[in-house]
Amino acid sequence: MAEASVYAPLLERLVANGGYLCGPEEKEALERAIWPDGGEIPALAVIAKPASRIAQLAGFAIPADAHSAATLQVPDGAPLLMLERLTSLGDGRPVDLEYIRMRGDRITMRGNLIRSKP
Repeated sequence: MAEASVYAPLLERLVANGGYLCGPEEKEALERAIWPDGGEIPALAVIAKPASRIAQLAGFAIPADAHSAATLQVPDGAPLLMLERLTSLGDGRPVDLEYIRMRGDRITMRGNLIRSKP
């Protein structure tokens, strides 16, 4: 929320510093992801999550910020894959939370399904 007299310059500054301005469809998708039942209480899946994770839940990706783009040698705004990883100790206590950004053109995703014996 911002005072009307500073709204435009604030928005301009946010975008200049890596902020992302959603379009109308993205705004509607975010509203559905944050308030799936249309109520006043946000969904647990979005509380204390980074904007990129909430955008992912809403079905779209936030383009690479300038720092990530430069580090990964992609153009500003290029789509990146993001992995959220939580590492826990043997007793279940969390010890590390990471958000990893990856170039989609340089990785291969592979999965294994292990079934337990009946």
